[in-house]
Amino acid sequence: MNQAESTAAWATLYDAVSVAFSYPSQHLYDALSDGSFVQVITEAASAVQGLASECQALDAAVAEVLAGRGLLDLETEYVSLFEVNRREHPLHLYAHLYDPQNGDSITLMQRLQVLYRDHGVVLKTGEGADHPDHLTVQLEFMAYLYHRLNQVFAGEQQGPAAELGQALRAFQQELAWIPALCSKLEKRSAHPFYVSSCRFLIAMLAHGRSPAADGTP
Repeated sequence: MNQAESTAAWATLYDAVSVAFSYPSQHLYDALSDGSFVQVITEAASAVQGLASECQALDAAVAEVLAGRGLLDLETEYVSLFEVNRREHPLHLYAHLYDPQNGDSITLMQRLQVLYRDHGVVLKTGEGADHPDHLTVQLEFMAYLYHRLNQVFAGEQQGPAAELGQALRAFQQELAWIPALCSKLEKRSAHPFYVSSCRFLIAMLAHGRSPAADGTP
């Protein structure tokens, strides 16, 4: 596997998992139903290796979800778990709630905004826009950095691979709060799709810095 193939696979994986933790859409439900969601992840995972058992678990989880849930059910469960719950505090998907080292949320938001902007990413603002420290935004940014590095390795774009690799390694540190979220999720819920997606994400993060991430063989 060459560097272009590896970075393309990682970009696909981070992008797919970001969609898994986004508010459920008809597009996501259709992708779960026709098998394309798991297929995309499985094909990308085969390129980086080491995620086979997690792919099987995710496939089984999707089958379980589809057996008894429609899109409205998935939407309701997502809201109850991550947004609004009258019985217990929801597990909001924001980094500042899980990592006390991040300090106050405003400082974290500003720092992330600058970081994203420095790499050419300007987040949407206004009603319905996610905060800079939301899980899906951070995963999308990882996918974006891998995609840019892939373009360099594939010869589609000129740029400093080592600098992009350094940015990837640095931003991986921003994701250090995710295990705490996943631990709380597993204690709170047995939801097959979200628990399995969290376990898959943890397995991805456990790979650590891939050789292709810093522009070296």
